Amino acid sequence: MMVLSILAITACDNLYFNELFRNPYKVDIGVIDSLSADKWYIFETEFEAPNKKHVITIEFLGSDPSEFDTQTRELNESKNPSKTLFYSTRFPGKSIEFEVLVIDINDVEYSFRPTGRSNGIRFISDKDESLQGVEFNVVKIKSNLDLDDIKVSWISSTGE
Repeated sequence: MMVLSILAITACDNLYFNELFRNPYKVDIGVIDSLSADKWYIFETEFEAPNKKHVITIEFLGSDPSEFDTQTRELNESKNPSKTLFYSTRFPGKSIEFEVLVIDINDVEYSFRPTGRSNGIRFISDKDESLQGVEFNVVKIKSNLDLDDIKVSWISSTGE
């Protein structure tokens, strides 16, 4: 029992330990009371990607998931990342487009593209390579409409 305790304590910062025993790892990036249209909202934060798979979620607080529908629109990737058209009964006759960028401690920018929905919209990295072990310090989001009560989270997991 003592050996397992020592192993658990000493391996806590090991990427392989995190991948095996702390899956998934979630960081609440922040909550936005209001987001102005066509302006970047910047979260200054610090976190390291302990696992292989990374998802940024943008949730609309107080909304029922059944209100949501999404459609992905591919753009010219050399100029702009893909965007999601987000539809909700909360915003009749309108769609919402999001852009999501994450910046590491070396000022390298990673764009995230939409992949689906849950309580909000899920975004994954555009890069095919693993981001495991990369340290991030900025998350930026932008929408085409004024929005209220947005929650942004980052989840790192080992699952496919």
